[in-house]
Amino acid sequence: QSSFRNFVLQELDESVQPEVAVARYNMFLKHTREQQFESFKSTGLFFDLYHPLAALRGYDFRIHLAHKNADAFIRDIQQNRYDGCCLRAPASDA
Repeated sequence: QSSFRNFVLQELDESVQPEVAVARYNMFLKHTREQQFESFKSTGLFFDLYHPLAALRGYDFRIHLAHKNADAFIRDIQQNRYDGCCLRAPASDA
């Protein structure tokens, strides 16, 4: 975040009155905060748990986690980490 001094040196010239410089700096800060908020909106960090899209985001997260776990499982199989394990179910006595 730019300091007031840096903002004045970079964005304004010497003819600008102090009141105008403060007002422009405040506008700059507001614009910066709005841009930061826009970038956070897509993360879902500000969602209420009861928001309708929260369930959808949770579902998307579970799907992503399942894919990630499946990739890790395949990688473990390829690296022979499960040698000696048997994944067959025992026969049932029906």
